[in-house]
Amino acid sequence: GAASPGQAPAAIPNGPVVFTSLADGTWVRFYDGAGKRLFEGQMARGQSYTIPADAVEPKVWTGRPQTFAIMVGG
Repeated sequence: GAASPGQAPAAIPNGPVVFTSLADGTWVRFYDGAGKRLFEGQMARGQSYTIPADAVEPKVWTGRPQTFAIMVGG
């Protein structure tokens, strides 16, 4: 059945956070609040990365933020 309100993961209240590159060769680094690298590299057009649900204070660093589509919770 459908999930009732309040059952979403605590780390990301509205579900998964997905970054999708809209251009080829977009360099990005995802890391957590302690500086632990989650992913770093160049993403191709259409490539996606989902922030782990257990990541603490996730952050993103990129020189071209406009080249990402960001979806929260589908």
